[in-house]
Amino acid sequence: MFGWTACSWDDPDLNFLHLRPMGSSDKGILTGRFRHGFGQHFMGTSFSYLTASAVRRLLHRPVVVGALWMWWGYVWSMLMREPRYADRAFRRFLRHYQWECLRYGKAKATRRADERQAARWNPRARSG
Repeated sequence: MFGWTACSWDDPDLNFLHLRPMGSSDKGILTGRFRHGFGQHFMGTSFSYLTASAVRRLLHRPVVVGALWMWWGYVWSMLMREPRYADRAFRRFLRHYQWECLRYGKAKATRRADERQAARWNPRARSG
């Protein structure tokens, strides 16, 4: 949102072994998927985008059930009227970006967002 770019690099001193599947929690993968849906509701993701995301994940392990639990975490938090992140500008930015991801694909949507947001903060322009 502010034009910052996250990066990573391979450093043998920082390598570690994941002992549980990505997206799971200490209580299991279904709890992790539920929490993901809950978190997406909090961040401001639209119901339509989350549903499209869940459909895309139907064939990922755990097949079908993981996607349903992610969707249910979102729907449960919506039904319980759980609060959302208070920054409306962020929620508007997120939804716009997510719709572009559906329309153009994530790589192109990210490039478009980077180009739009570059004027907000550019580390190259700040370093002398």
